Amino acid sequence: MKARCCAILSIILLPAPALADTLQPTESYGSGITRVSKGVKEIGLDSMLVVGYDKVGEASSLRATLFTGPTFRYFLRDNLSLALNASFLYKTASAGDLGGQTDLGGLATVAVGYYASLGRGIFLKPQLGAGGFFGIRTIGKKPDELRSNIFGGTGRVGLGIVFYPSARFNVHAGPEAVVSFGKSNTPADGGFMSVDAGFNVGFTYVF
Repeated sequence: MKARCCAILSIILLPAPALADTLQPTESYGSGITRVSKGVKEIGLDSMLVVGYDKVGEASSLRATLFTGPTFRYFLRDNLSLALNASFLYKTASAGDLGGQTDLGGLATVAVGYYASLGRGIFLKPQLGAGGFFGIRTIGKKPDELRSNIFGGTGRVGLGIVFYPSARFNVHAGPEAVVSFGKSNTPADGGFMSVDAGFNVGFTYVF
């Protein structure tokens, strides 16, 4: 009986396994995270700017694309997240005397990401997503500009680095590509496809 009581007392007094390397819902310890637990939620801002320059013969064109907007992320299981992003879409291409083209609208995507730990709060995050976009396309200059509604689907693929300096926020950056397949409400315009590849950066609050 005495031996049994000593064994029970030893179990009670043993320290619990340390979980300081696992980010869990409602936890608030320091950095050094190597795993993000199921149920963790994040909200933040992501932005990607793409700038390019084309020259064909005597005509030159400056292209710029901006995707920026909030992202909500939920971890379905350890290190596996589902993210919903709603972005403002701005795309412009100036082609000298041709007047250029501008797209203005919105983009929404759902993406799955996996967080592979590199240690010390750093993760490598491959991500794949899909969604859709809508907007207004303006071609030419006033007073002869032409406007049409555009809409279609998108795919996104990226490979980012995520760093958790604390359990309450992270910063992330990495290359990303957005592929768009769309059409306009003007039958003569037909369909179109575009690929925008750039560097996505952002910050996130964890709760």
